[in-house]
Amino acid sequence: MAFAPGRSITIRARRGCAKCRISTWHVCYGIRYEKPILTADCYLKHMFWTCEVCGETSEELKELPEPTERVMLVKRLLKVGEDYDVKSVSIHSDARTVTLRVEFPDYDPARLRRLALKLEDGFVSVGELMELRRAGFCSEEERRCRQI
Repeated sequence: MAFAPGRSITIRARRGCAKCRISTWHVCYGIRYEKPILTADCYLKHMFWTCEVCGETSEELKELPEPTERVMLVKRLLKVGEDYDVKSVSIHSDARTVTLRVEFPDYDPARLRRLALKLEDGFVSVGELMELRRAGFCSEEERRCRQI
C-alpha cells in the first residue's frame, strides 16, 4: 500500500498528559506506518504527539487492518465532489455493489467563471448578467448588504 509522501496536515486533539496530569491540547508532529511482517494483513500506525502546555512527547500506536480494494475505491470516489464542480455526490454501498450518484449543477461552472471575470472588468450583456443571477452569483456589495 502506498502513502503519499510530502502531504502536510495538522492534527490537534485533547489528550491526557503524563507530565501535566490533566487533559491538554496536543499536536501530532509525525505519523509513521510500518508493516511488521510482509505477509501480515495489518499495519502499525505510530502517531507522535507533543503537549502544547509542557512540551512532553508521547507516542500512540494503533493496529490498522490493510485496506481492501473496496475501501480504497470508496475513498477515491468521495474525492469526486472536492475535485470537480458538482452540485452533490452520494455513495451507496451494498454487499457486492458501490453506487456513485453525481448531481451536476444547472449551469456550466467554467462559463460562469469566465462571465464573473468579465463582470469584474465591467463589460457584460444583460443576458450574461441574468445567467449569473440564475446561478446564484452576487456582487460584493450585495453580499455585504445580506450580512447586515
